[in-house]
Amino acid sequence: MPIFMDRHNVEGISPEQFEEAHAMDVALQDKHHVHFLSIWFDEEQGLSFCLAEAPDGEAVKHIHEETHGNVPTDVIEVDLEKVKAFLGRTSDPQAQAGAPPLAGIDSAFRVIMFTDQQDSTAAALRYGDRKAFELLRAHDELSRQAIEENNGRVVKHTGDGFMSAFSTVVDALNSAVTLQRNLAAFNEENSATPVHVRVGLNAGNPVEHAGDLFGITVQIASRVCNYAQPDQILVTGIVRELCDDPAWFTEYRDAGRAELKGLPSAVQLYEIVWTPEQEQG
Repeated sequence: MPIFMDRHNVEGISPEQFEEAHAMDVALQDKHHVHFLSIWFDEEQGLSFCLAEAPDGEAVKHIHEETHGNVPTDVIEVDLEKVKAFLGRTSDPQAQAGAPPLAGIDSAFRVIMFTDQQDSTAAALRYGDRKAFELLRAHDELSRQAIEENNGRVVKHTGDGFMSAFSTVVDALNSAVTLQRNLAAFNEENSATPVHVRVGLNAGNPVEHAGDLFGITVQIASRVCNYAQPDQILVTGIVRELCDDPAWFTEYRDAGRAELKGLPSAVQLYEIVWTPEQEQG
């Protein structure tokens, strides 16, 4: 049976009210031949998502319409493995005894990070295929390590870099800084064949369809990465707003408003200061 993810506007709805509405859906799922797998609730953004097996998207709409009337604004068919890779699970975790409502339901909010290795294609011409492959392997290992050590998940390998997802801004920023610092250490030991990476981050509620991740959150993160310089970490204004603790980073440096390809208006960007040289500059 196909798998569908729907999106609801739940602005003004409490976690307790949301849990009650979901319980109503589950109670009638057999009638509509629907099987709910997991739910995500984001009170701050006023959004919720349901993952369910269903004969078609209309069945998903009908069950919500009959139970509580909050019909989803979108219903899309999704790939189960991609959902798991991006959101970490495809079924609700077991709630602990005595836990508050929604203790086992996480938010659909994600921080998207793109990385891109500078001149990876030209490396084969400059150093030869064998050395270029060694550099690519070192890049991949350091990237995956930085992502996984900071609770991130690799969404996909883009050939020259990675697209990854994080549940918190702090984890995403720690991952970006860890990667750049590890690459800097690698380059000190391999000064003749350095590896330089640009990093871009954005935060929001991305959507999945037909086995891929898309939406403005992802698009902006990709564009920010393309805009960045080698060895640079650039983030959008919302990332800065969600993690503006001076005790955590030395500073965010204003990188100005950037005209990014395909976007209707300029985007305010900030650079993460991660080296002593940047602090002095």
